[in-house]
Amino acid sequence: MKTIKFTGGTFTALVTPFDKFGKVSWRRLEENIGFQVDQGITGLVPCGTTGESPTLTPEEHLHLIKRTVEIAAGQAFVLAGTGSNSTAEALEYSEAAINHGANGILLVDPYYNKPSSRQMVENYYAPIIERMASLNPDAVVIPYIIPGRTGGQGLRPEYLAMLATEYSNVKGVKEATGDAERASKIRKLIGPNFLIFSGDDCLTFDWMKNQKIKANGVISVMSNIVPKAIINMVKGLKASATPNQLDNSEIINTCLNELFSCVGLTYYDKFFYGEAVDVYPNPCIIKALMRILDIDSGVLRLPLGSLPNKSMKSLKRIIIDLKKRTNYLQPLIASYGLD
Repeated sequence: MKTIKFTGGTFTALVTPFDKFGKVSWRRLEENIGFQVDQGITGLVPCGTTGESPTLTPEEHLHLIKRTVEIAAGQAFVLAGTGSNSTAEALEYSEAAINHGANGILLVDPYYNKPSSRQMVENYYAPIIERMASLNPDAVVIPYIIPGRTGGQGLRPEYLAMLATEYSNVKGVKEATGDAERASKIRKLIGPNFLIFSGDDCLTFDWMKNQKIKANGVISVMSNIVPKAIINMVKGLKASATPNQLDNSEIINTCLNELFSCVGLTYYDKFFYGEAVDVYPNPCIIKALMRILDIDSGVLRLPLGSLPNKSMKSLKRIIIDLKKRTNYLQPLIASYGLD
């Protein structure tokens, strides 16, 4: 397996494309990854939340990782989503991912059973980390903290620091709590060489610019469609960036703000029983946007599903406006041969 240096940058949380029969579209996967690599993406994350991992069969899950490694062909870091609420299952997926050639694994906190931070460290992260080190000392392990999907408070910063201090292959974290104070505490506890990735597109600019956080990049949803713009934004926020690059990053962030903000879509529903506020989570929106852009990646597997027509109209307006104001969608249009 080719060793790729693990640094900050832009990692795309890949959607899993399905065909009209609901099966994984391997042709579309190859097209999507080819586009990402051509744009210079730092890394690819198959089988994460955006990839609808909870609904994948074990065979699909592992073959998606294998094909991502093969298609990327050493041109991008492959960080495979292998987490579970079962340590045994996470171990099985993680071993297979590394054996298939993935450069590292992304381990979401166990969901539903909600172990304590100490239980996570002792009964989940530690055994998987140790097994990965025995398979490949260069294999990177990245905890993924997202309490909104896993319940509880997520792996606490103090326990993350314990892992990072004890295990050299724990190189960073995907921080998707949206909590700047928590991210600042992680930086203070673990130090400057630990990589903090924003798990929210809308926070990347602020967290990279924030001197208490000094985030190193993003694991992005919207880079499925505008990777080059986000790559340039992240590059302009690195310590080595010039003032002009920083200014350009601010412009990109401002132009993409509406797109970033609709990763999770709030819908106000009126029906016979009254009014309700409903939220359509990721990856509902990114798949809808891809459909609007004519690079359809298929349906969402149940229980997720399509968006209301009113919301689709709002997303179309965002895309039309982005096309008018910027050239950020031009690489995608050219790559896929769109009008």
